[in-house]
Amino acid sequence: MTSPAPVVIVGGGIMGSACSYYLRKRGIESIIIEQCAVACHSSGKAGGFLAENWCRGETGKLAKLSFSLHNEIWKESIENGEDLGYRKLNAVEQDVGSPNTAMIDNTCMQVLPYHLTSYLSKSAKAIITETITSIDLNASSTNIEALNCKSGTSIPVGDAKVVFCLGPWSYKLTQWLPSLYKFPSKTWDAFHTSLVHSGLQQTEKEGSQAIFTEDNLEVYPRGAGTMYSCCEDKWSSAKELPDDPRDFSPSEESKKHILDSLNKLHFSEKVSSESVVKEQSCCLPQFGSAAPTIGKLQSLNAWIACGHSCWGILNGPATGKVLSEMIENNSPDSTFIDASQFTPEVHRLNA
Repeated sequence: MTSPAPVVIVGGGIMGSACSYYLRKRGIESIIIEQCAVACHSSGKAGGFLAENWCRGETGKLAKLSFSLHNEIWKESIENGEDLGYRKLNAVEQDVGSPNTAMIDNTCMQVLPYHLTSYLSKSAKAIITETITSIDLNASSTNIEALNCKSGTSIPVGDAKVVFCLGPWSYKLTQWLPSLYKFPSKTWDAFHTSLVHSGLQQTEKEGSQAIFTEDNLEVYPRGAGTMYSCCEDKWSSAKELPDDPRDFSPSEESKKHILDSLNKLHFSEKVSSESVVKEQSCCLPQFGSAAPTIGKLQSLNAWIACGHSCWGILNGPATGKVLSEMIENNSPDSTFIDASQFTPEVHRLNA
């Protein structure tokens, strides 16, 4: 059977969407398979903070490339009549209870993650809403032949290439490829709560700086009287990752912590629960090391991108660009980064 596109991307977050976008730049069609909706988990709930020099090592090179790509995407989006919320943002430290701030970095930028991911995903030939439950391999286990779905549908792969961008659900690859790979059993980190506030009358200063505090609070203004705040949900009773991204919910304690902390930062007006227009919960995708995993599953017609932790939105464009190059060349290598530093092959059985 023939695949619906030369490349089948599993996962409609920032990684899968960016991969589709840069494949399109190379003239390669793709489809995205997403169980819920584009950017329905952390790619739609993140703060959108972009810093050029905050990552280290080879990930730092990825970040520098991606930081510049964000600017290119923004310029293109403006020409296409899209507003991605891209703008300059200072990063400051502030002690809770003090009105004083200290500059960390005045070269940072900001983007609206949901808008960015949605914009990039429009490059896909189609977005198919399905939940993958298993994978069919050929007799020699060297080729993915089909992706089997919860609905009973089987999506043929044939000669196509598959890209897995599963975020915190990347552990499922061990279930799907048990004879080939053993990935970490837990591919996520702590649960996080975020609140979106509206109707605030911010001063010019409040509207142009991201605030980081010592008590686990981050605050990102988003212009037009809106603000995003988040913290790690240390009070969450959740021990396992829900199968459905829509089944996350923040604890009452984390929401109270955010509001209490906000009102100790000496804003120009009180921030109350009435200002909250959206409350969200998600977790960080983590893959067993500080660096993300990006590369070819050497024994298969497949690639993977996952484990970007809190830098997914920042490093999404560069990851997509790297993947598109690898896929076009049917290679594990990249001219943009030292791909060996991100290889998934450390998880291959009998490598």
